[in-house]
Amino acid sequence: MADQATDKKYKAHTFNTSLEWTGDRNWIARVSTCDEISCSPPKVFRGEEGNWTPEDLMLASVTGCLLSTFVGYAERKHLEVVSYEAVADGILEHDGTNYRFTKITVKPKIGVKSEADIETAKQYAHRAHDLCFMAYSVKADVIIEPEVFVAE
Repeated sequence: MADQATDKKYKAHTFNTSLEWTGDRNWIARVSTCDEISCSPPKVFRGEEGNWTPEDLMLASVTGCLLSTFVGYAERKHLEVVSYEAVADGILEHDGTNYRFTKITVKPKIGVKSEADIETAKQYAHRAHDLCFMAYSVKADVIIEPEVFVAE
């Protein structure tokens, strides 16, 4: 009988980033495959405007994962997606010990080819939410509120 602890069905993936402190509360974030970005805390936590914040990156990660999961799922199911844009709002609250995101709401606007595709796209958006590893990984409640329309 195979040892269930070592008998993996899926491959593990490793990702790497690097950071370099640049003074004050600022840093540069890097990955080997794209341009570096300037980061700091948000202004409310004495950071500088004009930089990406950990909060921005968290929301972008969840939103981007939902987008790529939706597009991949729609592609496998042969639903033609014409457009996809999304906004995300996150609520950061103090729980008496520390701050944490308690709720992230993602509102994609999805363009499809026909009226007949609207309900299917809504179902696929909710399925993508179930499959998105970022939504699954964070402690916050991740809510998806898709708006689907026929693109011209």
